[in-house]
Amino acid sequence: MRLNWSPSWTKGLVALSFLALAFALVSIFASQVEYRPLDWRNYVLAASQMLEGGSPYQSVEFFGPPWLAVALIPLALLPASLSSAAWLLISVSAVFISHVMWTRFDGYPPNPTARLLLSAASVASPVALFVYITGQITPLVELAFIWLAIYTVRGAKGRLVVVAIASFLITSKPHIIVFPMLVVLLEAARGQRWRVPLTFSATALVAGIGAFLLLPSWPREWLAAIVDGRYLGGPGLVAQGYFGLREAGVPEALLVLPAIYTLFYWNRHGLTARTIALSLASGLILVPYARTYDFIILWPSIITASGLWLERSRRVVQFGPILVFMLLPLSNLAMLLPVLAMGFLLLGASLKKRPTTLSVNSKLRAAPGRIG
Repeated sequence: MRLNWSPSWTKGLVALSFLALAFALVSIFASQVEYRPLDWRNYVLAASQMLEGGSPYQSVEFFGPPWLAVALIPLALLPASLSSAAWLLISVSAVFISHVMWTRFDGYPPNPTARLLLSAASVASPVALFVYITGQITPLVELAFIWLAIYTVRGAKGRLVVVAIASFLITSKPHIIVFPMLVVLLEAARGQRWRVPLTFSATALVAGIGAFLLLPSWPREWLAAIVDGRYLGGPGLVAQGYFGLREAGVPEALLVLPAIYTLFYWNRHGLTARTIALSLASGLILVPYARTYDFIILWPSIITASGLWLERSRRVVQFGPILVFMLLPLSNLAMLLPVLAMGFLLLGASLKKRPTTLSVNSKLRAAPGRIG
């Protein structure tokens, strides 16, 4: 009896085989080099505390909401080598998928193969390496936000479970994405598309109530861990000696201006690729605390800026934002990346478009995610 394999089944089996092979190789790597990133250890310890009925905030450097610790309990149940390998594979996959999605949405690069290559390059970028070294959850937050933003732009229907999962991930590290998410929710409300705001609010509410049932004191303990300043360099915290734009003496009023500009831009143009890119950059300028690994969420801003530079200048110039984004994290000036990303977007928009017809640039301007 012959089996007729449909293309979807074939692709699924190939994808599962690839994932199994990748997981096996990453597990061997994690075991051989004893890959145990610091924040992964903190996540696993926090999950173990919740599993035992304790608090993730008493003796662990954990600053996420308690529902994140609950969600990570499966990682705590695995052997350390498998758990860390799974976390690394999830992080790498999230970075790659996020930027494949974004390049398709934005329309830059115009060539599908170039989009894959750029997405692969982002996986090996310095900011991504900081993510892998520390074991941060930021790539999953970026993936969830990009998916939810594109879902909102396209006015899609259905997939409420995916919307809820994306909302859950966004609330797991809200401070780095709070402003971009505000812009997305404002767009949904203005268009009277209540699916995303209602699902997002319901997810946060259910997660908060569930956490309260498990740990009634979680709001006080979580806020104490954040507000009392220990996250800026308290005893035993890896973030000791944090130095950002505010610590450098930049006035608060100047740090708010990019967010105000982004809101004005959104009000005029709606939620476009450039609006989302602006919100990601201005959001990181606005927040009082963001580490180099959090700058992975600036990749969409850099991609969109490079597309604008390609439209309005010589081809070689398009690589300027990407080159800076690749090199600056290797210096002590990484804190300037959000400001530079914002500057690249504004400069790209201010350049005059090259006079051309039926060219790659006209195709870019016609891309669904890009505005003219």
